[in-house]
Amino acid sequence: MQFVRKRTSLVAGYFEASLAGYDGSPIALLHVDVDLYESYSTVLEALYGFVAPGGAVLFDEYRDPAWPGAEHAVDEFFGEAAGRIQRDEVTGKHYLIKEG
Repeated sequence: MQFVRKRTSLVAGYFEASLAGYDGSPIALLHVDVDLYESYSTVLEALYGFVAPGGAVLFDEYRDPAWPGAEHAVDEFFGEAAGRIQRDEVTGKHYLIKEG
C-alpha cells in the first residue's frame, strides 16, 4: 500500500477547477470513471494531452446504456480515432492505447 500512497494523490473539487492545477506529469494510465457527458469531455480535454505514447485510457461507462453521454463524449473527442477503442473480454470495459 505504501507504493500506491507515494505515487497517487487525491484532489478535491469539481473537474473544471481541480484539473487546471495538474502539474503536467506524463500519464501512463488514465482511468476515466465520471459517468456524464460533460465530465467525460472536461477530463479528456484536460488530461489526454498528458497521456504518454503507449499509455492507456480506460473508459468505465463507455457503451453502457445507462450512461449514453459517456459514449457520446468519448466518440466526439476521439473522432475517427474512436475506431481504435477496444473492449477487454475479461472486464467488458473499453480502453484506448495512445499512439505515438
